Amino acid sequence: MKENIDPNFQTQSHMEEAVAYFVEKTTSEGGSGIISLMNPAFFHCNALEKTLTMRYYVEDWELNPQGSMHGGLIAAAFDNTFGLLTHYFAKGNFITTVELSTKYLKPIPKGCHILIKAKICSIGRTISSLSGEAYIEETDTLASTSSSTFMILRNKSSQLS
Repeated sequence: MKENIDPNFQTQSHMEEAVAYFVEKTTSEGGSGIISLMNPAFFHCNALEKTLTMRYYVEDWELNPQGSMHGGLIAAAFDNTFGLLTHYFAKGNFITTVELSTKYLKPIPKGCHILIKAKICSIGRTISSLSGEAYIEETDTLASTSSSTFMILRNKSSQLS
């Protein structure tokens, strides 16, 4: 049986609308969890290239004892961005992180914005592989890199598709 494919799916405008909707849904009043606390903002996407850039502001509560963004929260920013990108291209199916590897190159100071630039390297029926970079927006400094693998589960989870 042939799947019904929405002809607008994976167009630039559809992706922008879907990502904006999901960000609003997860960060609006009543949102919970780390995504809501980190307050991501949509920055840019490219449907053809399967890329997504999200923007995060480094707040006091996110700092380590040295006064820079905690490494676990940098990894969480990657995971949030990778997950959102995979979720979109998985047509709204549930997904789960299988592996996440992050390298820390420069400290990210309080009060800065970081841009998490994510790209799907490959996506199949059940596995998605991604790579990403974190830049300090104010200085255009590469601060961290990451790669991840997600599993796509075959049940619908949201209105992203």
